[in-house]
Amino acid sequence: MTLKHLTIKAKLIAGFGMLSLIVVAVSGLSLKALSDSTDGFSSFVHGITARADMAVQVRTAVDRRAIAARNLVLVTKPQDFEIEKADVLRAHEDVQSDLKKLNDMIATATDTSEKARSLVAEINRVEALYGPVATDIVNLALTNKRDEAIVKMDDQCRPLLAALIRATNAYADYTHTRQEQMINDYAAHYENQRNLLIAISLIAVALAIGACVLITRAVTGPLRQAIDVARTVLKGDLRTRIVVDGNDETSKLLGALREMNERLTAIVGRVRDSSTSIAGAAREIAAGNMDLSQRTEQQAASLQETASSMEELTSTVKQNADNAQQGSMLATNASSVAQKGSEVVGQVVNTMHDISDSSTKIADITGIIEGIAF
Repeated sequence: MTLKHLTIKAKLIAGFGMLSLIVVAVSGLSLKALSDSTDGFSSFVHGITARADMAVQVRTAVDRRAIAARNLVLVTKPQDFEIEKADVLRAHEDVQSDLKKLNDMIATATDTSEKARSLVAEINRVEALYGPVATDIVNLALTNKRDEAIVKMDDQCRPLLAALIRATNAYADYTHTRQEQMINDYAAHYENQRNLLIAISLIAVALAIGACVLITRAVTGPLRQAIDVARTVLKGDLRTRIVVDGNDETSKLLGALREMNERLTAIVGRVRDSSTSIAGAAREIAAGNMDLSQRTEQQAASLQETASSMEELTSTVKQNADNAQQGSMLATNASSVAQKGSEVVGQVVNTMHDISDSSTKIADITGIIEGIAF
């Protein structure tokens, strides 16, 4: 399944989830490195360094015991004798106590090598030989057998003391070498952990950038296409072919735009067809208006003729009225002109015939006007 089939929510969850896993991984490695460093430092301080310090204490106690034993043989004053006696006994106890602590450390340590164990065993072996000799020398000195003590010191104590010093020095040198090696190992381990964290961090940055680019393209690409489609439709171009390939929100938006574009195309087609029909009807109406205009002009001409006829009719009616008035005057004077009555009656009859004819014409003209008007 590709990103285009995921919703924007799923894409964001996947991106931030991957970044969270990377952060957890880097944090885990960092914590592991810190834990290893802490364990190494603790092992170094409480392990080999503590054993080295204890070996130094053993060596110091050995030196103090040897010096006190020598002084015990050489001093002559009673008060000095008691001081050196106490010092030698205390130093011998310190040697035994410190050596026991060193043996316990070696026995319980988990980072001790066989060579270190053998070197400590050599210290114990020489101390087991040196201790009785030193005790005998002290006893000889305490019994005022100074000469025997000096001879025993030269013959037995000095060689054993030299062997004990060599044994402690050998362990100290080995411990120092081991410390240097551990420091180098810790430094190398630190460099490895550092390089690993740097590499993982770089990989995390690359993955984060890649995820950002992919998610951005997956979201903004269809949105940019949707904007282009909307602008094209805004310009009135409905020929754009919209391809929907995905199931996310932007793909659904493109699908809605495609459906809108298709419906707009259908509506525009129907409008174009309707416009064609309307144009034809408009042409027909224009032709009808032209015909109606011509008929109106004809009717106007007819009305003008009718108006002229009405003027003539008015003149005729006025003339008839004058004639009627004259007829009335003639009737009034009929008694006086009875002798001329027949002639006047004849004229009146003729005039009435003219009036009748004029009335008929008026009725015809009125019918024509009503026909034109209605």
